[in-house]
Amino acid sequence: MKQKTITIIVAISTLLFLLLVGRYGFTVVKIEDVEKAAQSEVFDPIAYVDGIWDDQPLIKVRLISPRFCPK
Repeated sequence: MKQKTITIIVAISTLLFLLLVGRYGFTVVKIEDVEKAAQSEVFDPIAYVDGIWDDQPLIKVRLISPRFCPK
């Protein structure tokens, strides 16, 4: 009885795993389409860096005079 239960659980788990992998595990894309898309994109390093800095908040630093620092 215990062996049959384990076999059923393993079979259901395997089928569920295969179903999820088949549905979400990978995407089939033609290599030609990927190459065309890669060739059509132009990398603009200035726009890339500007985009990074637009997303990041500025860091504000307050300088403390050495004479106000405790020793």
